Amino acid sequence: MLQHGFVSFGNPEGVPEDEVIARRDLRRMDISARSGCCVDFPFSGSCLGGSMMDVRQLRTLFKDFNVEYWGGRLPAYAIHVVAEVTSRGEWGRCLKKRRLIEILRGLPDEDAASTLLHEMAHAAVRHFGHGKPWKREMIRLRSAGAPLTYTDLNIRLDSRSGEPITRRQFRASVQDVLIDASAITLSGAIRHFIQTEGGPPTIAGFLRKYPWARTVFNDEKRENAEKQKRRIEFEAKYCM
Repeated sequence: MLQHGFVSFGNPEGVPEDEVIARRDLRRMDISARSGCCVDFPFSGSCLGGSMMDVRQLRTLFKDFNVEYWGGRLPAYAIHVVAEVTSRGEWGRCLKKRRLIEILRGLPDEDAASTLLHEMAHAAVRHFGHGKPWKREMIRLRSAGAPLTYTDLNIRLDSRSGEPITRRQFRASVQDVLIDASAITLSGAIRHFIQTEGGPPTIAGFLRKYPWARTVFNDEKRENAEKQKRRIEFEAKYCM
């Protein structure tokens, strides 16, 4: 998932700044050509009265990006533009089991394209969440010149190197994995975190060092179940 966040454009690979800007401008022009929108960057939205990409244009970008960055190997995904992705304010999410990508309505074209690539990277890796497999995929996209923005342009494959895991980090991982695996157990959530982020090598060792992980997991699991229940009730009432 991609959350709201505005940071300065980074240049972690040490590429000369003028080359970074030139590459970015070329990608922006390319997005305009592919989607049929006139793009005005970086923060003012789109030109022509503020028009934004619609579902048709995002589907076209998905097909083009799939060919250009994955050789057409990604399976087909439905693309939905929604008023709210989740209550936590994300810009997009990838629901692998449903083969569905949701993009927040009203994003400027550059942000919508970057969010789409962010979610396609989730679709391309086996693991859930923003662990090392996904980070490797995003770094590969950046190296290939993909039109990434904000935090997606600054992702690094940082190792924990034994540094303590915080509640916030574990909670974010649990929230991510619950999107596609709502029935996951505490052991499964910890195993996922160890495989993608690092930490003590065994589940028992993880719980000994971070006993609060059980409470964090149970809180997120309960909140996720309540959200799913409310969503089902809403759809039954208003979408039938």
